[in-house]
Amino acid sequence: MTDTILFRFHRGSLDESMETVEEVDSFEDLLLLIAESIDLELVSLSYKPYGYDHRINWDTQIVMGRFKGFDAAWPVGFLNKEPKWREEFLNEVSKNSSSDRDSNSVDSVQPSASGLSGCDC
Repeated sequence: MTDTILFRFHRGSLDESMETVEEVDSFEDLLLLIAESIDLELVSLSYKPYGYDHRINWDTQIVMGRFKGFDAAWPVGFLNKEPKWREEFLNEVSKNSSSDRDSNSVDSVQPSASGLSGCDC
């Protein structure tokens, strides 16, 4: 299995979804990609195991996003494996949100000039 983390946006078909594949280095990079690609304010983002997809050989993680103005989270896309977290990002999120190191989600993250930061919600 490759060390590369791949993300694809949810689309109507697998072929359409695979056309959107992007390489991400970390969960923070994934957050930035989604925040920049969807014209809605991202409130929270999470991922969880979704199953092995033999069609594309991915140990798929589903990525769920909740956006301002919507009560429920909805599927944003899929990862080929669990993403890694950068230590400095974990420290910032720990100070500014209810998320913790053992969680697969981040609450209320917003892009800032220097990248992403958690907000105190």
